[in-house]
This record gives sequence, C-alpha cells and structure tokens, in this order.
Amino acid sequence: MTPEETKRVQETFKRLEADMDHVAAVFYERLFALDPSLRDLFRGDLEEQGRKLMTMLKMLTKAIDELYAIMPAIENLAFQHVRYHVKPADYDTFGKALIEMLELELGADCTPEVKAAWQQAYTEISSLMKEAAKDVVW
Repeated sequence: MTPEETKRVQETFKRLEADMDHVAAVFYERLFALDPSLRDLFRGDLEEQGRKLMTMLKMLTKAIDELYAIMPAIENLAFQHVRYHVKPADYDTFGKALIEMLELELGADCTPEVKAAWQQAYTEISSLMKEAAKDVVW
C-alpha cells in the first residue's frame, strides 16, 4: 500500500472507532444481507463478536504498513476462521460487507480513494489469511 492509502485507512478507521458497537452491527447487517447462510457461523453473542471484529480491525489498520510484524496474529486469525468453517469464498462476501459498511458509515467521506485504499488493505490481509490457511482442510 502507498503511504497515502495507509493514511486514508487509518484516518477513516479513527472515525469508525467513535461508535464501534454500531459500526460492527452495521457490518454484520450487511454481511448477512449479502449471504444469509453466514449467520450460521456465528453461534455466540453477536455484540461480543462485533467488539472482537473492531479490535482486530484496529490492530490491522494500525499495522497496515508493516503487516509482516503481525504475521503471527494474522495466521492465528486465519486458523480460527478455518475452525469456524469460514471458506475462501466467504472472504469475498466479508470484503463486500466491509465496503458497504464504510459507505453507510462514512457517507460522502467514503470517496473512491478511500474505498480503493480499504479494498487494497483488505485484499492484502485476506490474501495473507487465505495463504496461511491453505494447507488446512476447509
């Protein structure tokens, strides 16, 4: 990612942090609208899961320009997703839900440049996760 893309992702995430529970709820609303079958992957408290999601996004956005430094966390996250039966194709749906949430929550500030930066960040992270999990039986 370029320094400008990194800055866009980090600055927009700071805006989302102000109401993390709401942002997570919007994300899951979009995710389940795109693929209702994914709701079955979430058996526990969805509000708690949303907090975990936002905590992970915070870590990832802070380290987006040095992902190699947090590779153990990325690999662990990938293995957890395999354990919860997340399939490689589900990553695409997650990415779409993420962008839709950004559009809803950032409004006019979700410019094409902001969307492209987030898409690049998500593509890099999800590629690392899928690579880490590729030898695990899906």
